[in-house]
Amino acid sequence: MENHLARFVRQEVGDAAGHSPDDERHDEQERNQDAQGGDAAAQQGGQAGREEGYQGEVARELHDSIGHALTVAVVQAGAARAAGDPDFTDRALDAIEDTGRAALEDLERVLGVLRESEQPASRRPTLAEADRLLESARASGAKVDAEVTGALETVPGPVSREGYRILQESLTNVLRHAGSVPVRVRIAVEDQTLALEVRNPLTAEIPGPGRGSGLRGIRERAALLGGRARTGPDDGDWQVHVGLPLR
Repeated sequence: MENHLARFVRQEVGDAAGHSPDDERHDEQERNQDAQGGDAAAQQGGQAGREEGYQGEVARELHDSIGHALTVAVVQAGAARAAGDPDFTDRALDAIEDTGRAALEDLERVLGVLRESEQPASRRPTLAEADRLLESARASGAKVDAEVTGALETVPGPVSREGYRILQESLTNVLRHAGSVPVRVRIAVEDQTLALEVRNPLTAEIPGPGRGSGLRGIRERAALLGGRARTGPDDGDWQVHVGLPLR
């Protein structure tokens, strides 16, 4: 009797408010659908964000690697033409060939990631291969003074890979805007930080601190790892200074 009375009261109250039990069930279904729709939208938004981040990473990889190779080739070809020296021309062609081969290897890595998303990131170059970049810059005419302190092999893979790309873009920036100038490279592995600095004398052509996808890419790479990057004039030099946490 009590159950019948309770149902009767609920029904009467619902009718008085303009809602029937069927309306309540309908409202509940709508709330469930809205919740499911919200979850789906959130999942789509998260997927879109991941895809955008992935596309940005691929764009940075292509810019840094191919941009570096093209810059070296342009600088070497121009220097060889100006020198008019067969021996220098041979060395320039060798440098162009070596840099081009390295760029093709990097391009294959990136295209491989696009073809197969599960390809391990460990195939990408790390700071352990920094000599390749230093020698390429020297072959292009830059007078590179490099100093490495600490054990590069202890740097975590993601940090070492991003550090390599930051060094690559920094040297490319020197060749592109300053040409054959002295360059100081300092790489230090400390207790909790990887410090990387590239300095060269200022020239007439100074890239603005906010312009250029290369400098922006350096800052983005550092930020993705929780680090910081400073780029710009400093005491008569152009400076790229990056600190990346190791933990």
